Amino acid sequence: MRAECEAITRARKWRSILNDEATEREVDVRFNLVKGLYGDRLDDEQLDEVRKGVEGIVAASEALRTVRLDNGDEPFWVFTPHREEG
Repeated sequence: MRAECEAITRARKWRSILNDEATEREVDVRFNLVKGLYGDRLDDEQLDEVRKGVEGIVAASEALRTVRLDNGDEPFWVFTPHREEG
């Protein structure tokens, strides 16, 4: 939980460093890619939802960019032992 809070804090700092124009450009580029591929199948309301989803993905990617990993870093595994009933 602490790591998640630290990641969120770093993401907020990262977002303040980023130029909002650059962030909007990234959202626009990604949204236009989806719209170009599937826009003819979606109505305006669905396109608005897609744009909101893209904005969320860009925000999440900003948070992920703040996490610094070394080449040797491994995923965090949670070991849960199996307990037999009875």
